[in-house]
Amino acid sequence: MDINKLKYVVGKAEADSPAIIRFFGSVDSCSTECFNEEFLWLQNCVKPSKIVVLINSDGGSVMYGMSTFSIIQSCPIEVDCIIEGIAASMGSVIWTAGDNLYMHDYSILMIHNPFVYDKDTQDENIKNMVNAFRTQIETVYVKRFGLTKEKVRAIMDGEGEADGTYLSAKEAVKAGILPADHVIKTSK
Repeated sequence: MDINKLKYVVGKAEADSPAIIRFFGSVDSCSTECFNEEFLWLQNCVKPSKIVVLINSDGGSVMYGMSTFSIIQSCPIEVDCIIEGIAASMGSVIWTAGDNLYMHDYSILMIHNPFVYDKDTQDENIKNMVNAFRTQIETVYVKRFGLTKEKVRAIMDGEGEADGTYLSAKEAVKAGILPADHVIKTSK
């Protein structure tokens, strides 16, 4: 790996010191391939004491996002995931992969059901795929948040006509998703 062309690693990465990597932007084949490659380079070559993943993502592909979730989740090094601005849709799933989850007091967590753009939603294959993704994501949230399946479904469904639920850090704490001491306070 050409360390002079790193796109996601922030600053100098050294063994036995915390390393920072960003996942900013949409979850697609290009962003996940590059992020995953740099994350694995940190994990396997640099071997930092901890990896801190900063997230500001509007979400995207379930398929590609799950690859990043899996890589972070299986990391033998402690991983902190921090929502820098927003972790929406698949961005929120990637966020859940960390050993320790944090949000800034101004951050937004957005959780909703998966869907497919510009496809015939009556097609049985499409319905089956979306239902499989829904079950997969629901399982991740239930296990990572320690909430009941019913509570997770309610958050994914949203209230009224909403598509899912937008949560501030304070609301995430109230919902049982985040410990209160994992909210990073903004200085005055």
